[in-house]
Amino acid sequence: MSDRDDASEINDYSKDIEDLFISFMMSNKDLFVRCKGIIKSTYFDDRQNRDTIAFIEGYSTAFSIIPSLDEIKAVTKKDIRIMEVDAAVHGDRRLGRSGASERGQRGQGEQRSFHCDYLLG
Repeated sequence: MSDRDDASEINDYSKDIEDLFISFMMSNKDLFVRCKGIIKSTYFDDRQNRDTIAFIEGYSTAFSIIPSLDEIKAVTKKDIRIMEVDAAVHGDRRLGRSGASERGQRGQGEQRSFHCDYLLG
């Protein structure tokens, strides 16, 4: 099975996948805004991740801003690692189900990126 097949057939959203999603979402305000409307804490199986998303949801709704990483850690004990988010996530280009950016599709190497609706399936 190729990498493209692997990416489009993720059926088990493990704690590692949930952690990765939270890291990407919190790494950029624009990405957070794009994901906020379709994210719910009940979508997460890991208890700490569920509590973290619930806190982020409540905080951003109450204060109209994203909580700081320090605030998240103080409340949920979750360490969130900031990720470098590929520019394709921010632009008008929509990632395919394969998760490859246009740069990867143009032959400049496979670049894995994540889009909120891609990760949520």
